[in-house]
Amino acid sequence: MSAYILGRPEIAYIAEAWRRIDGFVYHDGTTYDAQNIHPTYFGQLLWNTNVAAVQYRYKVVQDALPCRIGDEPFIYRHPDPQVMGAITIDPLLVLSLCATYDYQSCELPDYAETLAAALIDELRLCYICRLPGYNDVGSKAPKALQDAL
Repeated sequence: MSAYILGRPEIAYIAEAWRRIDGFVYHDGTTYDAQNIHPTYFGQLLWNTNVAAVQYRYKVVQDALPCRIGDEPFIYRHPDPQVMGAITIDPLLVLSLCATYDYQSCELPDYAETLAAALIDELRLCYICRLPGYNDVGSKAPKALQDAL
């Protein structure tokens, strides 16, 4: 499997999606609340974990990493609030980016225990219920199946 470092726009989108929820994560004795984590901190944390995973995968130093042009140095700063305020957060895109992030970062042997993985899991849980039609579908199997069983 190949791995790559997500670009700044993707990290910014994930960080902004986190900023707009009421979620929290309890990790290693600390509570990380979406309202108290600055998006720059969140984005840098995600990027650091993603970079570490790619470094581990390719066993290389930072300047030899396969990455997108313009993504060096690996310093993340969340974009201007006016720019981000104009962005609509699409729950389906958030879920897709969470899956992409997990896939690109899972090369790290302890990825599942990282704060980044915990934050991505919480983000995924918060946005699943924001999918269009999620609340309308109900929580029972289709009537034909209920009648058959």
